[in-house]
Order: sequence, then structure tokens, then C-alpha cells
Amino acid sequence: MKTAIRLAAAWAGLAAAALGQPRRIVGTVFRRPLEVTAHQADAILIARITSMGEPRQITVTLPGAPEPITRQYAKAKATIDRVIKPSSDKAHALAKGGAIEFEVLARTSSQGTRPQPIIRKGPAYLLALQRFDDSHRWFLPFSHAHFQSPARVNVEKIARAADTSGWPWGPAAGELQIAMISKWSLWKHTAANKDTVFFRAFLAVRNVSKEPVTVNLRPADAPLWVEARAVNGQTVRADVYDDLHSKLKGEWPKPVETLGPGEACFVCTTGAKPVQVGGPMDLAAGAWSLFAGYQNQRGETEDGRKLWTGKVLSMPLRVTVTNR
Repeated sequence: MKTAIRLAAAWAGLAAAALGQPRRIVGTVFRRPLEVTAHQADAILIARITSMGEPRQITVTLPGAPEPITRQYAKAKATIDRVIKPSSDKAHALAKGGAIEFEVLARTSSQGTRPQPIIRKGPAYLLALQRFDDSHRWFLPFSHAHFQSPARVNVEKIARAADTSGWPWGPAAGELQIAMISKWSLWKHTAANKDTVFFRAFLAVRNVSKEPVTVNLRPADAPLWVEARAVNGQTVRADVYDDLHSKLKGEWPKPVETLGPGEACFVCTTGAKPVQVGGPMDLAAGAWSLFAGYQNQRGETEDGRKLWTGKVLSMPLRVTVTNR
């Protein structure tokens, strides 16, 4: 499965989650969490750019996209200094000292000059690379999270993000557990004199067993939910599917997803891309704990595949709500 990553140090991470230890999610205000970027990358490495070709127009299919697009790309060649997340393609393994070729988007500046690659020849970069769906060639997505300075702090952040054992998983129920990944810990009311806030988070599930597990994701069964709980016992539940309906524009996630031992995936996607769940919630000013939940009672698919049944909760996300 394209979006799955191999679990590392699973039980250490599970123990930390069970104790409720806080974990800060990295990401600027308008960018998705680094965990999402690292999960989507087919390889993460530090490499020095040794050559950069001239931009030319090519037609490619981006991961999860329904149709090809035509864009300006330049072919880069680089020497690998360090592999942080190895490629799952064992036939084309990446190693220190090896060479790699990949496509780099070329963009036209605001002054209207001819397209220039988003990185340049000479420096070393911390790269989060992906593969085109149609050709499996490596390419560099356009986002600063995908090409950074190889400073130690940047390397440490993305290495932590790529290790799913450090994600905020809740306690496992049998073979499954769920995580809610959000950058937001301070929420403001959206309008004066109203208690409405709008939450945003990514939801992921992972298989902690030694056997494959098939997860029901049918929107008609509504297996996912998000709930806020106050110290006084008040609870507010959000309908995650109402917001997803507009975001996904009718392209719902696959009805089921099979996870191999130690694999994780985001459960709300457009094609192969994770999508944030969100929605309005009326929360009074003060401290709240948010939980994501997954619950399924459907026993099997129409073709007889056994589905995981049960209920799991995420690790609580502590948030503070303030008046606007």
C-alpha cells in the first residue's frame, strides 16, 4: 500500500502514548504537520545537487491525482550524503555516496522571467522526495517542507516525524490504534459573543499486530468521530463527515483499507493525499481535551473479507479555547 510505512519501535511508542505524554506536532500556521509530509515521502535524504538541467515541459501524474498535468520541470542529479527514510523499492535502494536523479519543478517569478528550478546546483538539501504515479520517477514536491537546509534541527525534526512510533497514538484495542495529528493547541472563537470554534486535524490508524488487519472506512457507516471533553464533564461531538463531504467533492476514501503488520495510514484521503478533518464545535472558553475515535461493528465486506471490529480512542489533544 502506497501510504503505509513500516512501524519502528512500536511498543516503546505505545507505552508513551498510554501514559499520556504530550507531544508537540511541528508545522507552521498554513502548512500541514511535518508528520504528514514525512509519511507521504517515498524517501527522505540529504543530498548535494551536482547538476541541474534546463527546464522543459513534461506531462506527469502526481501521486493520487486523477489526471496527468503538464508543467515545467528540470532534471537534477545529486550525490547522497545520508538516507533518513529509505525507499521501499528494494530494487532501487538508496545509499550514502550513491547518485540519484529527480525532477524539480521550475516556476516563473512574479517579474515574468523564464522558469527557474525551485532548488539550485551546488548546495546540499534535506529532501523529501516522492514518485510520479505514471513513471515512478523521483520528483521534488513544491513545498518548503520538502526541501530544507540540512541543519541539524531540521534533520532531527523530520526524522522524528517519519518515525510513526512517536505519533500521538492512543491505547491499542486488540490490533488497532488511532492518532489525531494537529498543529493547533490554542483555538479562538470564530466570532465575538459566540462559542463556535473550527477544529482541524489529520486522523491515522495503525496495525500493531503480527497479522494483516482490514479496516472499514465506509462513510455510510460513519466509523470516525471527534469529541471534546471539558473538566466539568461536558462533551461536544463533531460530525467529521459533513466537512469531508465538501473537501472530497464526492471522492470518498476507499471503503476498506488493509494494513500489514506494523503499517499505518491516514484514513481521510483524496487519492493518495491525506485530508484534514474539521468542523464547527461550540466550546466555551477554557481548557478542553479532544479525542478522535474509530468504531466499527460491520463484520465483513461483501466479498467475505473479515473486518476489524471494536472501538479505539486517540491520545487526548489538550487545547485552550479563548474569546475572540
